[in-house]
Amino acid sequence: MTGDAEIIARIAWVQDTHTWAKGGVMMRSDLTAGSPNACIFQRPDKQITFQTRTAAGGVTTSVGPEGGTGSVKWVRLVRSGNEFSGYYSTSSSTGPWTRLGAATTTMPATVKTGIVACSHLGYELGRTNFHEVSTVPASASST
Repeated sequence: MTGDAEIIARIAWVQDTHTWAKGGVMMRSDLTAGSPNACIFQRPDKQITFQTRTAAGGVTTSVGPEGGTGSVKWVRLVRSGNEFSGYYSTSSSTGPWTRLGAATTTMPATVKTGIVACSHLGYELGRTNFHEVSTVPASASST
């Protein structure tokens, strides 16, 4: 995606391979290991976490988890310039949205954007059930 934009997905289920298994949406500088990125994801216990890595090879920081258990969540990642904000909703793909975190991360105008699933185990794949994945220009949405 190029410029200001957002990605939304409904996370119905994340395979419980590890406490930090995850499924969500991400924007990253490129596809190399350790590239700067921002993501918001759901864990198997339905808690939501916002993570960012602001420099290549740098430390990943987290905000959360929060969001309670027992309900399907929508996650939303919004890019506005070099600010990346993560939101979640328990109602619908149109909100209301709870902002979990934000970070300033310098990335190129065009970033890799998509869904992500991780088992958090180097020897096992992780599965996530995604629904209603969409991308839209940030100017067409309300934060």
